[in-house]
Amino acid sequence: MKKPVSISGVGVVLALAVLTLAVLAAPLPGAAAASLPVGCSNKTLKLTTEETPPRHFSEPVKAVKASAGVTCAQAYEIIRGALTGKLPNGWKLYGGTFTPPSGFVAELARKGSRQVQFAVHGG
Repeated sequence: MKKPVSISGVGVVLALAVLTLAVLAAPLPGAAAASLPVGCSNKTLKLTTEETPPRHFSEPVKAVKASAGVTCAQAYEIIRGALTGKLPNGWKLYGGTFTPPSGFVAELARKGSRQVQFAVHGG
């Protein structure tokens, strides 16, 4: 009669190490990944007012971070709305609590748990 195969102590430790690495390397679930802040690049937005005649101006925007599923493209549209006084429906503008780059002012746009933080020229 054959003896059943047994795993030695070293084999068990090795198997647990491989299992631990596999769990750590697994991607985050969609909801958790969507809530992580996304850093967006600094940009100079070209803006137009609705005055008569319309004014055209450029505004540098830095330290842009979007969270809770907001994409960078959406973040720039929200910032554009904040700077022209036409925030998208449901969004509100607050003073930011982060440290902005020198010569810039921290701002925060929020809609529920979704938020966009950015810094604009001023101060």
